[in-house]
Amino acid sequence: MSDMKITPKEFESYGINHRTLSDMDYSLNSETGKWDIPSLEWSDYMGEFWSRYDSEEARTEALNEYEMDMEMWVKIERTKLKFKEEMKIKKSKEIKEMKTLGGQFPELHSLQVKLNKLKSM
Repeated sequence: MSDMKITPKEFESYGINHRTLSDMDYSLNSETGKWDIPSLEWSDYMGEFWSRYDSEEARTEALNEYEMDMEMWVKIERTKLKFKEEMKIKKSKEIKEMKTLGGQFPELHSLQVKLNKLKSM
């Protein structure tokens, strides 16, 4: 398990196309009549359903897999969002540059760049 913090908005977005954990409880064992089978209740776009496990370890493994899947999805979405923000900033800079004299006259801008290179030598 990691220390990654997932925001409520990210959790809600994850739940749109993925199953989410609803409840963690024990199911009825029909052989013994006791509530002793480790189970998880999941929700997705088709409704709610229960998964039953042979042991606590198997249930814990399923929970860990669920957590890793969610964290991977969140990392990918955060990367996509960061990329979109970077593209937005780049586009904003391009628009700002276009409004300058150099942006309106590209030849003038390229000559100025060459002049600056010559001055720096």
